[in-house]
Amino acid sequence: DPFETDATADYVWGQAGFSGFACNRGTGMYRHTDRRSLCLTPPPGFGHINAGVAIDLEGNLWVADNENNRVLRFSANLDTGIPAKAADLVLGQPDFSTFAQGAGLRELSRPSSVRVNEQGVVYIADYLNKRVMVFEPPLSNGMAASQVWGADKMAPRGLELDSAGHLWVNDVDGDSF
Repeated sequence: DPFETDATADYVWGQAGFSGFACNRGTGMYRHTDRRSLCLTPPPGFGHINAGVAIDLEGNLWVADNENNRVLRFSANLDTGIPAKAADLVLGQPDFSTFAQGAGLRELSRPSSVRVNEQGVVYIADYLNKRVMVFEPPLSNGMAASQVWGADKMAPRGLELDSAGHLWVNDVDGDSF
């Protein structure tokens, strides 16, 4: 509770400790991705790409790992409520060690935001593919999206769900969707 007790972070994901800041736990970009690594750095020439996070109703942490072209789920610990330090689900890649970008239904290219609705449906802003990917439960590693919205019609940078369950898309290209 940072506003009541202190302003110091209690947990870190994607690094071995609080002093780390290099991609993929300091192993270098693309050399070693796994369940614990993240690379939230925009590639050269794409300084405006961001990495989004979300917490679902079960307390799971979702991270749009933009440089590794994937979205990871870190499951909440039922005893503490704190998400695990190792991801248990990957979307956009076939496994935790792959990082290739692509445009297929199982692939992502620089995801910038993720949101999960009350039914567990996952929405991903697939920024460089100019689309929003929809993944419906049951979720599994490397699964294909069940729906694709706005393909080549927008550049989705951010997503938000309102209280009625409507998805709002921040389209940085300004095209209509």
